[in-house]
Amino acid sequence: MYKQEILQAIGEEFQFHAFFKQIEPGILNHCGHAIACETRVSGNMLIWRDRALRQLAKAGAKGVWFPTQFSAWFPTLPTLVTIHDMAAYLAWRSFGAVAKVYMPTTLFASCVHAKKLLVVSESSANDMNRLFPWTKARTVVARHGLPSDVRKRTAEIGISRHRKDGPASIIFLDGANPRKRLDLSLLALKQLGWKNLELTITGNPEAVEKRIIAVLGHVPAGISCVGRLDRPDLLDALAAADLLLYPSDFEGFGFPLIEAMAFGTSVVSLPGNAEKEVGGEFANYAALPEPQSLLQAIQTALERARDPASQQSLMKHALSFTWDDSLTIHRQAFEELAY
Repeated sequence: MYKQEILQAIGEEFQFHAFFKQIEPGILNHCGHAIACETRVSGNMLIWRDRALRQLAKAGAKGVWFPTQFSAWFPTLPTLVTIHDMAAYLAWRSFGAVAKVYMPTTLFASCVHAKKLLVVSESSANDMNRLFPWTKARTVVARHGLPSDVRKRTAEIGISRHRKDGPASIIFLDGANPRKRLDLSLLALKQLGWKNLELTITGNPEAVEKRIIAVLGHVPAGISCVGRLDRPDLLDALAAADLLLYPSDFEGFGFPLIEAMAFGTSVVSLPGNAEKEVGGEFANYAALPEPQSLLQAIQTALERARDPASQQSLMKHALSFTWDDSLTIHRQAFEELAY
């Protein structure tokens, strides 16, 4: 989504060549005018990037943009790196043994080799500059805007999909991911009871059901495991819910928060790396990462979730996140690589 927004807006101002091991679904469809694919390469994950860079350097490329934190091992061109999850360097709950070594190592390499480092929140910039003080002069905050498909859908339906009565509708995203804290959420919601509650959980259904059973012993009737939702279906689900429950251990920025708020949907999260920066005073936060604190935040959010004035405030806040500043920063960074 982030790459699409940047490439669609300024792709014609620069000539981009794709050298991903695999092009993400939808990138070429949306940004084909901005990307040339003749330099795309494949191969072993540990060497394909450097092979691509050598090809690009021979072709006269001026620099390389890594829209993730994982830069090349052996820099052959000036690099621009976008670091989305600086907090990943600090939080190990979600990672296996290999990732615990690989992710910090590649992040460190990015910080050493990059000509410019773009981070997506002030909190991420503070974390990075504290851990790697020498990066401060090369760090720029390029905060994301509200994705264009969300803005378009919001203009079409506004807050009209919300219920006026009936059971509270809660959506939980990526329930199979340990850092999203489904375990904590289930223990909190259990105290509310399942009679007047509808909980929709996205993510691998088998993995999600196993996690539910591990916490509750069974899958209550009020819980629906819907699997991975296509983008339009996901936006409709966010628009219809009373509450997005998103107590993630860490987020580099937190697209789901502003995507939900754009439809007037209340949000509950943990006040982690970027969540409070993005949610501001409009989201609800658990004071501590424990069930009782999360329950209190959920109850507070549900009390005003169906208030049209509250919904309008949430929407206004989300719509204030535009790509204008981020695009200006990206333009300047690309120009520095090229000239």
